[in-house]
Amino acid sequence: MRKEIKIIGMNCKHCASKVKSNLEINKDLKAKVDLKNNVAIVSMKKDISNLELTKRIEIAGYTVEEVRDI
Repeated sequence: MRKEIKIIGMNCKHCASKVKSNLEINKDLKAKVDLKNNVAIVSMKKDISNLELTKRIEIAGYTVEEVRDI
């Protein structure tokens, strides 16, 4: 299962790293952050809710614009 998360407020490599590490707290999830397009692509072994993914990004200090399945 893969999801694309559009994120508001990321503007540097440090931001991208912070988002990636917060998303990858769960070992069943791998994240790739695309700073140019302000998105994170997450691959999951088991489904994690959009709300949980959003919370993880908000804890990092950023705002989620959209989460969609890909």
